[in-house]
Amino acid sequence: MGSEFDLPLVATANAALRNRMLSRGFSKARLAASTQIDERSIQRWMDGQVRPHAENARRVATTLECEPSDLWPEVFSSFPSSVSGSIAATVYTSRAHIPVGVWIDLFSTAKSEIDICVYGGTFLYDTVPGFNRLMADAAGRGVSTRFLVGDPSSESVKRRGEEEGIGPSLPSRCALTLDRLAPLAAHEEIELRVHSTTLYASMFRIDDSLIANHHILGSPASDNPAIQFTRAAGENLWNTYADAFNLIWASASPPPLRKELHEPH
Repeated sequence: MGSEFDLPLVATANAALRNRMLSRGFSKARLAASTQIDERSIQRWMDGQVRPHAENARRVATTLECEPSDLWPEVFSSFPSSVSGSIAATVYTSRAHIPVGVWIDLFSTAKSEIDICVYGGTFLYDTVPGFNRLMADAAGRGVSTRFLVGDPSSESVKRRGEEEGIGPSLPSRCALTLDRLAPLAAHEEIELRVHSTTLYASMFRIDDSLIANHHILGSPASDNPAIQFTRAAGENLWNTYADAFNLIWASASPPPLRKELHEPH
């Protein structure tokens, strides 16, 4: 399973990864077999063309008996185990800084579950090529998907639009995303609901990886920080987000008919 994101075109070979593989007696083929990551991704990491996200970096480091920071020190910090309450995570200063390759890899390699909770979520269509195809392919693999979108007619969505300074644009974005998602309703594995929750963080859970995009008063979600971590890295924190998603899901309702989405409220 390859998980990577694009770097600038000028790349430097990853000597740390190459040397660690050599010292531990790992060829590309052996590392690929041990980590279930394709050789093409490993070669790109070795060449410095792309970098892995946290989950795959941890998998490679564990196999090579080191830390991700030993292999990619410019990306991953070392987290001392003695620091109580800390977990290994990737922190992006804004959601816009999450490379598109991270999204594509997570969705294209999902094996069992995808949970998405947003207000508008139009960025998924604006930045992730073939988003509906990725969702349909996942459904074809038997991946169960739950998708929560903000109810365009709800007061919470209208209020958030005002708080973010984008006014009626947010309800319109919710309606647009529901329109775009409508063709996926034919897939039994995909379930869509609308919610009117006061949302403090958009959540994207793909199997055992989670990205939380927090909402800060006065600025749009795209400008707000996002954290990515795995269930193994922080079980308690993971459960906090999972419980929040389930609460929203339980209070959500089926989406309105498509013709009702664009009626004035």
